[in-house]
Amino acid sequence: MEQFVELMLATDRKARDMIEKARGQKAQAISDAHAQAEVIRQADEKRLADGKAQVDAALTQEKQAQAKALEQEFLAAKHTLDERFNTNRDAWLKQVCSEMLQA
Repeated sequence: MEQFVELMLATDRKARDMIEKARGQKAQAISDAHAQAEVIRQADEKRLADGKAQVDAALTQEKQAQAKALEQEFLAAKHTLDERFNTNRDAWLKQVCSEMLQA
């Protein structure tokens, strides 16, 4: 009978040790999962930040290209108007002067 009680106590200690070990493994697994999730989160944030930087750079480049195209279009229109004015200046000046003298 005494051996039976000792066997039961030994089995109980072994079971408690196994439960404690399992709890430790569970805690470690949870800790490892949190650490891995943090690494993944940081990698995702970096990837998103890099992607945002690429999009921002592309938009900036596109805006600069559009601004340059608009500036060229403006300069072309200005040169056309300047040329038209210079070509017709004498005729317009004579017309304005004659209309002023007739009045």
